[in-house]
Amino acid sequence: MLNKLSRTYVYLLAVLLAVLIPGLLVLHIAYLAGTHLQPNGLLFALFFGINLPVVGLAKNRNIWANEVRQCPPWLRWTVRGLFAYAMIVMLLCVIGNMHVPANFFLAISAFMLLFTCGSACILYATVQASRTDKQNLRERTKRSLLTVALFATLFLVSRFLPAPIHQ
Repeated sequence: MLNKLSRTYVYLLAVLLAVLIPGLLVLHIAYLAGTHLQPNGLLFALFFGINLPVVGLAKNRNIWANEVRQCPPWLRWTVRGLFAYAMIVMLLCVIGNMHVPANFFLAISAFMLLFTCGSACILYATVQASRTDKQNLRERTKRSLLTVALFATLFLVSRFLPAPIHQ
């Protein structure tokens, strides 16, 4: 029973990630085209709300040594290419006045693409590991749910703390 719930949880995250990646790609292309769209906090909440449980599935925190290595070559090259691309975009945005909102959101969308592809590597490695080791899937799912619960608690606590008084 727990294995089926864990597998359903992982595949639900895969579907959400499959919807997030094209959305982020379209957003990034829009920023490259020069749009001045300034997203509100809901976009970032959606981004973290999907990626955070996936990152919790990681075997340990060194995804480069574990999860990325287990991915197919095309996904490894995509993550490496996006890493280089995100660093170049961030460097160019810093050099070219990062305080301009369009530059800031361009750099952030490049980072979100990189992070989401890294999450896809974690998800792929989790699915591959779950085929042979059911206990591994349950442990990863438990760690993912604990990660979500911890960050949800921190978020709720931060919402109820009084705002600082500015004079």
